[in-house]
Amino acid sequence: MKTETKSTLFSGMKFGLCVLPFALAGAFFTVNYQTAQLPELAEAVLAQGIPLWVVYAVSVLQIGIISFVLGTAGYFFCKRTGLAKPFGIESKTLLRLLPWIVGFGILFVCDYPVFGRLIPEVGASYEVKISFSYFMASLLYGGVFEEIMMRWFVMALLVWIYAVATKKEASDIPAWVFVAANILAAMLFAAGHLPATIQLFGRLTALLVLRCFLMNGAFGIFFGVVFKKYGIQYAMIAHAGLHFVSKVILLILQ
Repeated sequence: MKTETKSTLFSGMKFGLCVLPFALAGAFFTVNYQTAQLPELAEAVLAQGIPLWVVYAVSVLQIGIISFVLGTAGYFFCKRTGLAKPFGIESKTLLRLLPWIVGFGILFVCDYPVFGRLIPEVGASYEVKISFSYFMASLLYGGVFEEIMMRWFVMALLVWIYAVATKKEASDIPAWVFVAANILAAMLFAAGHLPATIQLFGRLTALLVLRCFLMNGAFGIFFGVVFKKYGIQYAMIAHAGLHFVSKVILLILQ
């Protein structure tokens, strides 16, 4: 039993190390994008005598540590619940997912003509040209780190809690548990964006809440389905692919 636990821990740490470079890069581009978008924040930091490189270093290190810890722990939960699929990428699976990725990428862009018209601040945000840092942050931070956090860790943790509470083996866990865990993980992720929504818009209306849960939660359910059926690597590809398609369309429209 101890040998099995050590083996799982070692494999989890290897997985955490494998995704770490992508998470670090995603964190760097995210900080770079946010600094460019909020120059007043950068000025406030500099006014306190703190060099910007310190902000970058602390932010990137923080995301790196979280990514490694969640990647390692998530491996344990995934192994115990049957969510750990063989790593590797098959062209047939990619081709099967491609229409869905493109379709959801196009649907994601509908935020602009729909909520952009109803919420002035949303419409104004789309007038800002997409920077390289924003583009890369969407692919790496969103596609890798968020999937490690919400699917690989949170979704698997929720299923594991059920398995432990009911004393069920991975093969005996009902399908509805995975569905419920997927939806709950996606909704928790969306709810986590509410404070940022309040900070960005200065208010919280029913329309803003609806947009928050649709844009941050509904698409997450799709990634969870991909994760459950094919594996975390395909969930990452689907998530990054959705952002790639949507950002390319927006760049063309701009």
